Amino acid sequence: MNRGLHVRGHGHTLAFARSGRLAKFVPDTRSRHNFTSRALDASGRNMNACGVELSEGAVVPESIADLFEHVAFNMVAHAHWVGCTSEPCAAEQAGLLQIAEHYRAAAKEARTAAAVMRSMLNLEPASHDVGALDRTEFSAWMLRKVALQRRLAKLLLVHAEHSQTVLDAQ
Repeated sequence: MNRGLHVRGHGHTLAFARSGRLAKFVPDTRSRHNFTSRALDASGRNMNACGVELSEGAVVPESIADLFEHVAFNMVAHAHWVGCTSEPCAAEQAGLLQIAEHYRAAAKEARTAAAVMRSMLNLEPASHDVGALDRTEFSAWMLRKVALQRRLAKLLLVHAEHSQTVLDAQ
């Protein structure tokens, strides 16, 4: 009986038959993008602890881990598909398995970061010295972060469209 490769990941189940076709993908139906609004005191100061924002932001490394785990799964499935019947096939298979190993390691680290971020949810608000903040430096850092986030989002959309085109061609 050919069972294919089956992977149960964070929030989804994947089955990849040995024929090379994606058999089942069930996305997580829980919303992990519920950013709470900031609680402000009478003077407009933020009353939330940084831990609340960090905890809510854990969705980013969790989502990266989901993607990287799935990419690793795809690499392993491709490695099994290509086999090792020739030297070029064996070289490709070895490379794919090595890539999968690195993607899994990155996913594990992303999940560790997310777990630490989630653990900070109930931290008491800590006093921040507003005078110690270099607003120019902070703004430059934040603008760079936003630019990197947007660049990554665009890149992921391009890759998703390419993957969809490949899938549609089958």
